[in-house]
Amino acid sequence: MFNIYTNDQPISTDSNVKHYIYADDTAITVQHDQFENVEEKLSPTLDILGKYYRRNYLKPNPSKTQVCAFHLRNRCANRILNVYWDETKITNTQCPKYLGITLDRSLTYRFHCENTKHKIITRNGILRKLSGSTWDCNPHVLRTTALALCFSAVEYASPVWGRSSHTKKVDVALNESCRLITGCLKNTPVEQLYILSGIASPPIRRSTQADWERTKITADPRHPIYGITPQLPRLKSRKSFMNHTKAISSTHPEVERTTRWRNEISMYNLNLKILFTMNNPKKRFESGASKRKRKAEEERKSKLLPSVSKFFTKNLEIEKTSPSNSFSSNDIQDMPSSPSPSSPINIIPHEMPSSPPSFSVSAIAHETLSSFSPSLSTNEILEKSPYNSSSFSPNGNIPNLDFFTKLLALPNPTDIGHFNHLTLSDELKKFIVEYGSCQPKGPFYRYSDSLNNRVSNLTFNGKYYSGSSVPGGKKMRLWLCYSIILQVAYCQPCTLFGN
Repeated sequence: MFNIYTNDQPISTDSNVKHYIYADDTAITVQHDQFENVEEKLSPTLDILGKYYRRNYLKPNPSKTQVCAFHLRNRCANRILNVYWDETKITNTQCPKYLGITLDRSLTYRFHCENTKHKIITRNGILRKLSGSTWDCNPHVLRTTALALCFSAVEYASPVWGRSSHTKKVDVALNESCRLITGCLKNTPVEQLYILSGIASPPIRRSTQADWERTKITADPRHPIYGITPQLPRLKSRKSFMNHTKAISSTHPEVERTTRWRNEISMYNLNLKILFTMNNPKKRFESGASKRKRKAEEERKSKLLPSVSKFFTKNLEIEKTSPSNSFSSNDIQDMPSSPSPSSPINIIPHEMPSSPPSFSVSAIAHETLSSFSPSLSTNEILEKSPYNSSSFSPNGNIPNLDFFTKLLALPNPTDIGHFNHLTLSDELKKFIVEYGSCQPKGPFYRYSDSLNNRVSNLTFNGKYYSGSSVPGGKKMRLWLCYSIILQVAYCQPCTLFGN
């Protein structure tokens, strides 16, 4: 009898007024771009229903009836509809609840997701009691309980609200349910939680259910929205049911859900494999303990380094170059490609003679650098060497532009060892100052010098270039330089401008 009364309710003849009836819940909708027109159409429709109820000895209840306006006009967010039924004003509400779904003005389903989350948190308490009890409770029982209490509540009407941007709030509560099933901690990856619990992830369950509902709409002409034309979306954040679902070919939603879940696991394993096979993976964040340990290790190594003053030489014996002790090209070819700790190295600077300069310093410099850079052949040394007859002016003292060009092609062009045979003119000093200090990184090992009966295995490290710590960082020693050719440390201002 109740169903007969319900189904016989009069329907408005206005095309903009729609009636939706489910059991004892009746919804009347009016669509228009003006609030006044909506009010004018809703009130007469309610008067027609009131006459039908009184004629059939039914009593309407306006106090339980609610009205709400759905729109995207933020400036009219607090607009109240003035709708009357039997001279009683209908109550306006911002979040009406229809068939268990909490709606809001802009249909973001934010409040529905928050209410569902609180519901799942409450039901997780039952799972927590079961998992911590001494009853015969195994993971299978916990999984069945979670599917019946938690996942069923989340999947209710998910085709309507499942594409909301607030669904992540519900997923957080479901993640906790899976942790109670598996006993995993919070640092367990979320993807692994659902694999261990044997439950498909919430996004897959929601999308499968929505696509299955779309399949039923497409196949059943009796469905209320069968053949409806999808509307163009106004906002990117709004993902309507008709525009973001598709019909599936599977005979059952469980089969489609299993297939999608299997594909997701395969993609996750592939991404995990790629992540572990990356070369030199960098750690994004370093813990405080690791930073302190690394800093202490650096300070310990710095204390073991000898004083920088040990690398300075007070008196450097310079021998005059004579035709008898200058190197020829054949002697250069007979020299070893890289010096050994036992082989002596003689630095033989010389004054500039009238004849073309010898290649002693240049050859020794390149042979010394061969242990730190790719070895060079004799021809390459002669070609790259700046010390040739064409590199100097007629007076044999001031280098020309070609000299500087060839010097820049060498490593560490401002090394003071390149200029031992020259008088430091203003042009050379300006060149050295403009191109910066000679501060190679190192480490550099000083070889034994058997001629002077001196054995030194000190190591010059690039850490000497920075002094003691100051507020805001370390103080750089811009004056300190190291000559790879002479194998000594020196003060650049003193060398250039000292007496």
